[in-house]
Amino acid sequence: MKDIINQMLKVQNGHKKQLFIVMSIMIFGCSSVKQTSIDSDEYDISRYQISNSLKSKNLNISIFDYVDRNKRISGAIEINGVFINNQNLEDISLSVSTNKTYDISILYLSKKPININNLKVKKGDSIAINVFMKDSMEPIHEQ
Repeated sequence: MKDIINQMLKVQNGHKKQLFIVMSIMIFGCSSVKQTSIDSDEYDISRYQISNSLKSKNLNISIFDYVDRNKRISGAIEINGVFINNQNLEDISLSVSTNKTYDISILYLSKKPININNLKVKKGDSIAINVFMKDSMEPIHEQ
């Protein structure tokens, strides 16, 4: 009987070690987030440094009216010469390469264009850009 009890205790101790290892991995291996921000009159950039590389390389762009900062508007986005047409008022979410620099332009009819140059994406970055577009008084077509 003692042998059976000793073997059961060994199995329990082995499971405790496995549980401890799994819990340690979960605690220390989970994502940690560090945020830095850049604020201007026309856009806010929030950079989140995420330790879990599976959740990195994201670029999210939201476009709003300058006067009513809660009102979403559509627009065209140019990233390093590639155009994305956003007509559905939703955020643009892209997976981008790390260790690369991006030039971003946001355009909309009757609004002043916004340019964000030399946006560097590093490993583990997740970047959120909120753009606030001002009305433009320039004519669409000059005669």
